[in-house]
Amino acid sequence: MWRRSKDSCIVISGESGAGKTEASKIVMLYISKVANSAHQAEVDRVKNLLIQSNPLLEAFGNAKTNRNDNSSRFGKYMDINFDFHGNPVGGHISTYLLEKARVIFQQSRERNFHIFYQILSDKTFSAAVGISPPAKELEYLKRGDCSQVKGADDAKQFSETKAAMQAVGFSGAEQTALFELVAACLLLGQLQFTATMKGLGSEIAEDAVSEQASHKLDSSVVSVNFWNFSTLAIFSRLLTGSLPSNLKSGVDIDFGREKCIHVLLE
Repeated sequence: MWRRSKDSCIVISGESGAGKTEASKIVMLYISKVANSAHQAEVDRVKNLLIQSNPLLEAFGNAKTNRNDNSSRFGKYMDINFDFHGNPVGGHISTYLLEKARVIFQQSRERNFHIFYQILSDKTFSAAVGISPPAKELEYLKRGDCSQVKGADDAKQFSETKAAMQAVGFSGAEQTALFELVAACLLLGQLQFTATMKGLGSEIAEDAVSEQASHKLDSSVVSVNFWNFSTLAIFSRLLTGSLPSNLKSGVDIDFGREKCIHVLLE
């Protein structure tokens, strides 16, 4: 690129478990090592941002699958800008095709995204954001029947994730708001519905859980002030196009709830 004065592109492809994520890390480490500039402080700042982006992206976009314990469940395009001396001076990262369905369902022996387990690894922090049960008891984390990964330290990775968030510019308030949004997704999974007495619809069985979820969404970075999960059946009608009207309406409401999760992930 420096010799020819032309843009260059590195395409890293392969099947699951082939090493795409690790290869991208090696490329960024190589760039950070070969860069040399009179303005070293600024170059080091950019290099640190590029490298620190990895644990953050992996926390929210990677998960254990049957083929790979750290599988990227999204596509990533990283655009790095260089000066005329070949030193990185800026860039941006675009992500696409995130496997949002994994939040609400996992195949047998697979896990949800790492961030959920990382938050639960810190008992004090998870309690502060309203999540206390172990992963194997949470609806959106128990469907794959795999709450732990051999050799993985969720607590250590959580520390790395928080350090990465701070390095790339997330304030303490923004970090808390984001983690509360993650907690709200798990709380939504804990909502249970029962048929109404006249069989004309469904209602939430426990108001405490819905209040927790509503509070986390209300105080999160998205500022969803209109959420009231006692009227989730109405959202189900809007999202599914039909009004629940019999004892099976809980299925429609479950679908509506899961569509709400998808909206939160956008």
